[in-house]
Amino acid sequence: MRRRTKRVLLLLLFMVVILIVTIVVTSYLKKRDDIELQKIESDKSLSVEPYNYPEEFEIGEELEGAIVTLALTYDEFDDTVVHGAEWETNFIRIFLQNSHYIPEYAMENASENGGVLTKEQAEYIQYSLTGQDLELNSVKDGVNIYDDASETLGDGSISSYEVKEESDDIVIVDAVLKTENGAGSNTNNVEIVLSKNEYSCFDGYSINSISITHEVLSPNSNSSNEGDATVHSFVGSDLGFDNDGIFTFEYSFSNDADDSMYGKYVQVDLSENAELAEYVRSHSGENMLVTYTMDGSEETVDTVVPDSISLN
Repeated sequence: MRRRTKRVLLLLLFMVVILIVTIVVTSYLKKRDDIELQKIESDKSLSVEPYNYPEEFEIGEELEGAIVTLALTYDEFDDTVVHGAEWETNFIRIFLQNSHYIPEYAMENASENGGVLTKEQAEYIQYSLTGQDLELNSVKDGVNIYDDASETLGDGSISSYEVKEESDDIVIVDAVLKTENGAGSNTNNVEIVLSKNEYSCFDGYSINSISITHEVLSPNSNSSNEGDATVHSFVGSDLGFDNDGIFTFEYSFSNDADDSMYGKYVQVDLSENAELAEYVRSHSGENMLVTYTMDGSEETVDTVVPDSISLN
């Protein structure tokens, strides 16, 4: 009798455990489905339709624009950049307030709202780009794409590419990327890792990483003539990209007799001058007078090591 009672109790206990597990699993699945439904409804409210993938992989215009923009900004791009302290600022600058390039989704939606993207739209573009769901704390009131509009550090295109590896979720591509910036032009071999994201506004893909192998461009001297050292200066503004103390200035004008030696961008090397580097960081975006000494003669000036920098 006691054995039978014990068996009954154990059976009841087992049934209770099964019931609890069933309730927990059902609750989890319902919650997951609710979250997915909310995301779909959110996508609909953002005027997003699922991307219709072609039979064979291709890099569309929107995806190419995103890849080129990231490659011009970062030698190496991956999730450590996305979770870095400067990502939100750089993302807004190069993808939402860029007078040279802006995603089609951003342009279309901002044009319908006086040039302003909502916080949700801005976060959706960031999610489309990286596949990372991040909150943009600095755009609570939206982003005006025409305010403080900057430019990327140059231009570029993907001249050729081939699929290295492809699965249901990931595509790895080897590509040849041609770029042109203030330091000159270059051709880079690039490995791009993409993840499929049917709700991404970048042709249905998010960018996991970009790895570029390239030769570092040096100042372009076309003359070996040496002469007396001469002092030169130009006025320009820092674009906000700090590469370990090397800043990219957008050239405005110069009082030098021959100002044709300057291109649109000048690299200002302050890697050995922490005080001036901090000064540039604190006045980024403002017009500054950069004074430097040049030995000999050069037909083009790509990189300078300043003697002094002051607000103009």
